[in-house]
Amino acid sequence: MPIDNHAQAQADQPYFKDIIGLEEEIEELRMVVDILASPEAYARHGVTLPKGILMHGQPGTGKTLMVRALANEMKIPFYPVSSGHVKQSGKKGSGLTLEALFEKAASTAPSVILIDELDSFLEQHGPMQRNDVLLNQLLTLMDGFYQNKQVMVIATTNDIRSIPHSLLRPGRFDRKIQFDLPSLRQRKDALKTFLRYTEQDEYISLERIAHMLEFTTIAEIKHIVSESILTAIKSKTPVKEETLLDAYDRYQLGITKKEETRTPTQIKRIAVHEVGHAMVHYQLGCFETIARISIARKTGSKGHVRMVARSYMDYTQTDLLHKIASFLGGYAAEQAFYQETSTGAAHDIERASTLAKDMVTELGMSPLGPRRYPISGGFDAEQLSNEAIVQIEQAVQDILDKALNKAQTIIYEQYDLIEHISTVLIEKKVLTNQDFLMFVENTSAESNNKASIT
Repeated sequence: MPIDNHAQAQADQPYFKDIIGLEEEIEELRMVVDILASPEAYARHGVTLPKGILMHGQPGTGKTLMVRALANEMKIPFYPVSSGHVKQSGKKGSGLTLEALFEKAASTAPSVILIDELDSFLEQHGPMQRNDVLLNQLLTLMDGFYQNKQVMVIATTNDIRSIPHSLLRPGRFDRKIQFDLPSLRQRKDALKTFLRYTEQDEYISLERIAHMLEFTTIAEIKHIVSESILTAIKSKTPVKEETLLDAYDRYQLGITKKEETRTPTQIKRIAVHEVGHAMVHYQLGCFETIARISIARKTGSKGHVRMVARSYMDYTQTDLLHKIASFLGGYAAEQAFYQETSTGAAHDIERASTLAKDMVTELGMSPLGPRRYPISGGFDAEQLSNEAIVQIEQAVQDILDKALNKAQTIIYEQYDLIEHISTVLIEKKVLTNQDFLMFVENTSAESNNKASIT
């Protein structure tokens, strides 16, 4: 669609009041709306409209939606443009030049030019090949004649590190707003909003569901809720916690296959593997909570243990060692029950190895001390000696061996309980946090009673 057909006040698009989970970002942008509404009042204090606003954050956090809401709040023309819609001056092809776009925006000022995915926009020669001509044009236009024409440039990017520093200086994109993942409260509010017209099970806990949706965006939560509502309508039941969690699993892992193609032996091994993960995780008191254990046949997974992480990201050396032991819990369980492992442990080994390597080379959590070893390549990579590489590899192996030993000890101590829980998991396909804790706590209570009798 031609760019000039896009210039319109977005009357059919959302306003700030319609956006969930971005209160701080909205507050930041309200000031821009206020300046635009009363430019003379702010000008008396030497305050002018920001020349450019850069919104950055991972995909799905609401950057583009926020831009449209901002344009609606301002009630001004809105010119969205993306990679491939702008041609260079003097070159043939469809679309406007960047200078013509600024001219058009200036003719309807005050107005907004939105450059979605600024990093891609500046790479119109191809991936990882910055178009310096386009970059220089943008710098010139933002610095030059149009700076007094009330043409605001708003851009979005998933990674601010990919944006040239020259664009981040004052007078260009001088206001930068980071879009983070929603907090627990914001996730709970989103669930409440998206479920407000739907009948809900009386025992549903939105706070518990919000905990389980850690690291999801508002857009993802909306999709998960929509899927769960469709399932509830189809089954003619209220939306339950399990309905929401099933929708979450379907979103991440694919649909559940009704026809079972795995043999009973394979299913038993998978169940032992997943319960091994959960048991090591629980016994070590890891920093995540077990949400559910599943061996339901999915398009993207044989089985999985869903965890809920705590809200902050400062982990100790012990936390990370226990996490590695949890990764290796399935591997250790297969060793104990079958005296050999399977290819099902490959991804666990990869994650455990990566985390152990980070502990040594990035976090200073090894006898090698607080030094960073940039061994993954890049412009700042050092040329390490063979001796240093051997020391790093040995330190990584020591961490893996220590974590595996912890996992193996727990598996052997809890062998009978793992056997019992695996049998129930094979029958039910999915165990909730409450199911798992019931087995573990009942066994613990029985052991305490026997000890007190003797």
